[in-house]
Amino acid sequence: MLAVERHAIIMEILQKNKIIKISDIANRFSVSNETARRDLEALQDSNQVKRIYGGAILQEPEAAMPQYKSRAVKRHSQKVAVGKAAASLINSGETIILDIGTTTLEMARHLKDLRDITVLTNSLPIINELSNSSVNLFCLGGRLSSDELSMSGKITIDSLQQFFVDRAFIGAGGITLDGGLSDYYSEEAMVSQAIIQRANQVVLVSDSGKFGANAFASVCGFDDIDVVVTDDNLPIAFQEGLRKWSHLKLILASPETDDNDEDIVEE
Repeated sequence: MLAVERHAIIMEILQKNKIIKISDIANRFSVSNETARRDLEALQDSNQVKRIYGGAILQEPEAAMPQYKSRAVKRHSQKVAVGKAAASLINSGETIILDIGTTTLEMARHLKDLRDITVLTNSLPIINELSNSSVNLFCLGGRLSSDELSMSGKITIDSLQQFFVDRAFIGAGGITLDGGLSDYYSEEAMVSQAIIQRANQVVLVSDSGKFGANAFASVCGFDDIDVVVTDDNLPIAFQEGLRKWSHLKLILASPETDDNDEDIVEE
C-alpha cells in the first residue's frame, strides 16, 4: 500500500474518532512503529494532524472554506478567462484530470465540443457540465462533500491509481511562493497529491485572488507544477517570484469579454 493511501485511511479514522495511536496504525497496516511515526509526521508537516505522545489528534482547520456557490460568483470574469486559457492547452487525443473547483468548472465549459479527449474528475459540477457533451467522461468515486460538491477519500485515491493521464489541471485554496499550493480540507489535499502523481504534466489553474495566503492543508510546492495559468491581475512580485523556477511556464489570461487570442499572454 502506498503512503498516500495509508494517509487517506488514517485521516478517515481521525475524522471519525478524533484520535489515533501509533500502535493502531502499525497493527492496521502491518507496518513498523517507525513507519507509523513517519506517517504521522508527514501528516503533521502538512497541518492535517497534531502529534501527541503515542499518536496524533485531528488538527481542526483554522478557517473554513467558503461555500461553493459563493466562490463561483467571486472574481467570475477572471475564472472564465483562466478556464478558457487552460482549455486551449489541450490537444486532440489527450487524457486529462480535472480537479475540483470553480475555475476548473469554467475550464470544463470550454471542452464540451471536443470529441477526442478523455476527462477524469471527482467534481459533481464538472460531471454535470460534461455529461451531455462529446467528451469521454470518467467519474471518480468517493465520499461526497455537500459543501464542495466533490468526492474524496480513499476510494477516490484508489480509483486514481488505475490511470495515467497526459495532463492534470488542479486548483488551490491558497497559493504562496514559499508554501506552494494548499487546500482547506485535508482529504481534498490528499486527492490533489494523488492526482499529481498520475500526470505527465501538472497545470495549476487559479484566479490571482488565491495568491498571497495559505489555506489549511499543504498540497505541494512549485517543484511539482509545470504550468501556472492565472489572470493578468497577478501582482508583479508573484510573477517575478515564479520565474525562479526555470521549468515553470506562466500563462496570464486577460479577463475580457471578446474571444481574441491576444487576450492570452504567455511568459
